[in-house]
Amino acid sequence: QKAVVRVNPLVPLHTLVPVICQKCEFDPAHVLLFKDNISHQQLDLDKCLSELGIRELYVLDQTL
Repeated sequence: QKAVVRVNPLVPLHTLVPVICQKCEFDPAHVLLFKDNISHQQLDLDKCLSELGIRELYVLDQTL
């Protein structure tokens, strides 16, 4: 599933999790954010997209 959510790239990821989860209908308590879907490098939620040098991220819902 792919979803597009416009966000401020200077906002820490932990503040974006609820917005992303609302759009994708995920439970914020059960998601992990990754840089890509291959390396599964989990992202630091205290950093923003600009600091990480990325424009998109991957969300894994662990409730299943």
